[in-house]
Amino acid sequence: MEGSDNKNLKAYDFLAYYYDYLLMDEESLNYWLKYILEEDFTSCLELASGTGVMAGILKNRGYEVIASDISASMKEASKANFDGEKSIAKIKSISTDTYSTQETKENVQLVIATEQLNYNTSKWKNGEFILKFPKEIFNVKINDIQCLEKDVKISGYSLEEKNDEVYIRILTENENPTTFDVYLDLDISPDPSVLNASKDIELYYINSECEMYLKAVQDIYDVNDDGNIKEYVGKAIKNIQLIGPASMATFEKASEYNDNGDELETVIAPKIAVIDKSDEEKDATLSKIFADLI
Repeated sequence: MEGSDNKNLKAYDFLAYYYDYLLMDEESLNYWLKYILEEDFTSCLELASGTGVMAGILKNRGYEVIASDISASMKEASKANFDGEKSIAKIKSISTDTYSTQETKENVQLVIATEQLNYNTSKWKNGEFILKFPKEIFNVKINDIQCLEKDVKISGYSLEEKNDEVYIRILTENENPTTFDVYLDLDISPDPSVLNASKDIELYYINSECEMYLKAVQDIYDVNDDGNIKEYVGKAIKNIQLIGPASMATFEKASEYNDNGDELETVIAPKIAVIDKSDEEKDATLSKIFADLI
């Protein structure tokens, strides 16, 4: 793929890395792909080819392709598209994207979707996922996680906390590559001292069928738990809004008073912390938070 180092293209230098993630137009790609496949072409020249998505599709279908873009950064970003298929997953939906910081939102329905589009994207096998919640979400309870695709099973999941951030790790298992959705039922509790804020839930993922990703980032959270944080994984985000009170507020919080599986229980007043009856001594952390939220 040809390119140029024109110094007036600084905007594209920044945009190239995010171009597919922000501006992927499936309808337009399908239109041009249908047109080309209906014609008797064996070779193709694409000018202003951007990140080379269409060029990569045609190359993988056996066409002789020459693609050219004036931006050197677009040329660099095109390598993944030109070299083969990519895996795509996303947070397909969440039943509410606005949360009062003064209450726990119960039975939030969140859906993770794996996708195979009509161009240059892979089916899925043995997907591994991490959902990372922002620090402003101090507690998450898992009510249920399931996959309705009959040939795909949830082989494991866990709730983890590190550096004051909550994570959900999910493992899926399937023999034949396919696409599927993962359905989560969650109770989500924001930090009650937080002011109004716009934050992201982040999804990191690995597809054993194809480890090339639409938006690839370094595996800093070790999605597959193999100790290697230098490999690359896929990433997607979903924005949520946190709405705080508009006056002085006082909050009382009890935490770490019971072990609930791998979780340490936490509750904010006026909810009640019920300590398990046991011969063991139990320590609890009690805190009172004053927040001037005017």
